[in-house]
Amino acid sequence: MSTEKSTAANADKALVLAGIKGVFIDRDPTVLDRLCSADSQQHNPRIPNGTAAIKALLGNLPADFKYEPGLIVAEGDYVRCRLRKARTATACSPLHKHESDL
Repeated sequence: MSTEKSTAANADKALVLAGIKGVFIDRDPTVLDRLCSADSQQHNPRIPNGTAAIKALLGNLPADFKYEPGLIVAEGDYVRCRLRKARTATACSPLHKHESDL
């Protein structure tokens, strides 16, 4: 991978990690306003599109619920981050598409 592509991939991973940490660890819904468009597409079919749905979800999560980021990989405009639910042993792995021109 070229240095330029590696730098872009690292920036994309940092952006996704900032969002995950801000929302699911720090429980800061304003992170969504800074990093996502209001009509962003949700990867989870059980959650409606847009940031309002995630903000509503945050208010309903148990106090001890947290996602912890694990392995993170970037390729082109895509970032994949393996997440662990801190209060359980289960894991999920959403795929995040980063729009480079945003």
